[in-house]
Amino acid sequence: MITRSRLADLPAAERDELAEIVRTKDERFQSNADEASFVFYVLFMGSMIGIVAYLAVFGNPLAQLDEAFMFGFSPSWFVKEPTVGVLLLFPLASYSLWRIIANVRGNGWALTTFGFVHIIRDRVRIVRYADITWIKFRSFRVRGRATKSITIVTRDGTKLLSYASALLAGLRERVPPETKIVGE
Repeated sequence: MITRSRLADLPAAERDELAEIVRTKDERFQSNADEASFVFYVLFMGSMIGIVAYLAVFGNPLAQLDEAFMFGFSPSWFVKEPTVGVLLLFPLASYSLWRIIANVRGNGWALTTFGFVHIIRDRVRIVRYADITWIKFRSFRVRGRATKSITIVTRDGTKLLSYASALLAGLRERVPPETKIVGE
């Protein structure tokens, strides 16, 4: 069974252990920044380069704002008036930066004394080691990049997919001996 909870609702000992693991970021923790932030880094850098290029060529976009909306909405709008394009880059850059900060802040996967934990901001999903019946480890390629995944199946048939494959060795040590580990 996968337990979903707020971090604040966990017992004090479990909450303190998780906080320590996230703070030290030792071998029991794998950040989501390792798997998800690359896209946001690219979006952020592309947005910032676009904004700087626009400012260097055209100047202040706010001064040209009234002209930008004279053309109406059409696919050629961005070609006719690049001010609109740069105005869309500001929220894109802001959102990308927010996601980078969120991922670095402590979102990720942790091996604790009580279970395998997925931390997402102030929420957690916990799979207790005693509930794990089998683990499937899989390697594959996505857009030419080697990727590994772990699928954990619990006694009630619930599945949890993780890309925190660096934690597989520690997970193997903590699960009951009767747990099936497939795909190594």
